[in-house]
Amino acid sequence: MSALNLEKEKVGVLTEADVATLAARLEQDDYPNAFEGLNDWHLLRAIAF
Repeated sequence: MSALNLEKEKVGVLTEADVATLAARLEQDDYPNAFEGLNDWHLLRAIAF
């Protein structure tokens, strides 16, 4: 499982399905390293703002 790598400008074009996929990855917490998980948390935070 790998974290999404998105530029800030692209956060606004994420679909509901993209956010659901992100949430599922975070719920599973099955990342190869802590940094990929952190990237997803930061992405979720960017979406919230």
